[in-house]
Amino acid sequence: QKLMPKIPKQVGEYRFAAYQAPAMEVSGDFYDYAVLDDHRVLLIVADATGKNLPACLMTSMCFSVVHCLKERFTDVQSFLLDLNRLIQANSNPNQFVTLAALLIDTSINECVLGNAGHTAALIRKADGELLVKKPKGDALGMWPNDDDTVYETIRFPFERGMKICLYSDGINEAKNGADELFGDERLRKIF
Repeated sequence: QKLMPKIPKQVGEYRFAAYQAPAMEVSGDFYDYAVLDDHRVLLIVADATGKNLPACLMTSMCFSVVHCLKERFTDVQSFLLDLNRLIQANSNPNQFVTLAALLIDTSINECVLGNAGHTAALIRKADGELLVKKPKGDALGMWPNDDDTVYETIRFPFERGMKICLYSDGINEAKNGADELFGDERLRKIF
C-alpha cells in the first residue's frame, strides 16, 4: 500500500479517484500519478505477472523505474519504450508487466493514451456514448526493443463531462461464489 501514491481529488477542472485492493495478501497491480509540469498530468495503471510476492517484487521494480523515468518524460511512446528496455534488461524472461498510460494536457484539454498489453481504457463521453480504446503495444519486458517495437498512442480531446476509466484485469476477471466472471460487459455497463 505504501507504493500507491496519494492522488489529489482535483487538479484544475479535472477530478481523480483511485482504488486498489489485492486479491491476496499482496498484489502485482499498481497505479501511479505524476504532475509533470504546470499543465501535464500522467496517470498509470499496471499489472505484473503472477500473484503474491513474486508479482509484488516485480511491481516494486517497475514502480521504481517509472519514478526514475518521470523525471525526464517527453512523450508517452518514448516513455513506454524506455520502460520496456529497462524492465526487460532487469527481469526474468518469464516476467512482464502490462501497463496503460494516460497523459492529460490541461492547457489544451487533450489526452494521449498508450498501452503495453494492458486492458482497454473506457471512455464515457458527456452524451453517454462509451468508447473502448486500446492502442497497440506488447507487455513490458517480454522482448527487447528493436526496429519493430511500437507503442501506439491515441490522441483525443478531453471534453467537459467526459470520464475515463483505467483498470486492471482484477475487476473483469473477479469471480463470484458460482465461479462466474464479473466480465467486461458488466464493468462497461456500471461505468
